[in-house]
Amino acid sequence: MSDNPHDALFQFTFSSVEHAAAVLRSALPAEVAERIDWSTLAPMPGSFVDAKLDGRRSDLLFAATLAGHPSLLYLLFEHQSYGDELLLLRLLEYMTRIWRAYLQDHPKAKRLPIILPVVLHHSERGWRAATKLDQLLAGDDTLLAVVGRFVPRYEIVLDDISELDGEALRKRAITALGKFVLYLFRYARTPKELFEGMSRWREVIIEVTEAPRGGDAISAVLMYLQTISRKSEEEVIMAIQDSTDESFADQTARMKKFLDAMGLLQGLAALVRQFERRLGRALSAEERGKLANRLRDEGPEKVGDVILDLEKAELAAWLNGSG
Repeated sequence: MSDNPHDALFQFTFSSVEHAAAVLRSALPAEVAERIDWSTLAPMPGSFVDAKLDGRRSDLLFAATLAGHPSLLYLLFEHQSYGDELLLLRLLEYMTRIWRAYLQDHPKAKRLPIILPVVLHHSERGWRAATKLDQLLAGDDTLLAVVGRFVPRYEIVLDDISELDGEALRKRAITALGKFVLYLFRYARTPKELFEGMSRWREVIIEVTEAPRGGDAISAVLMYLQTISRKSEEEVIMAIQDSTDESFADQTARMKKFLDAMGLLQGLAALVRQFERRLGRALSAEERGKLANRLRDEGPEKVGDVILDLEKAELAAWLNGSG
């Protein structure tokens, strides 16, 4: 997983077919999305971006059946401070690499699969670059009308979240984790505003926590918030709680679930410290996720007993599910 916090959270979230299918389906034109058999969507290995640009963009490739034909969906996450005016040229290079990789795996292929390029973008000013390759070519529309069939031409599907507010992101028809992650990306450059807006995301946070692998997701989100805000784990948890203190008594049932979710985070923070002291090392993101799931499923008393009763090697095995 990437050391860049944006890339790491992007890869964690959207490498999952469940979350990727939702965000891709919402971005693609309806006439395209309805021709994809979403039950066939499957992640493909590899990254095709330039190594020197690692940290400013990240990518994921998926295979799917499009109108009965094998095809590829390429999701590129672009999060530079300012847009890349030549991204369409770079993206053409990435797609060429994908086709070459395809031919290596299918040496007898006579045709190439269609690649649908989807760009998820966030920057300070929003997207200002071309969305069609021919917009980069020297020549007016009259000239391109004459010579257009002789030059490469394609268009990207652009999902620019740079200027969307939290309400627009929350209404998206995608998974709870997907929309919450997009919210985090959107306000990553203004953590104060991000935390202040968290009160309107209570129900989404509850849904994320209660979903399968909810512990993994909460752990990944917590680590991301720590990095971008430069707060400690405890400070992040308190910032979330402080931003969600309105009308608790009036919505007791939903608020109890939210407080349970926050309790999971508080308990997790304390247990992570205890595990790291016993094991003599930092826990990985994967181990934090496993610990969060154990905490949710077995409760703090059982996990606390394990810390006290097991030896170091046994404790590491228990954490990784083999004990």
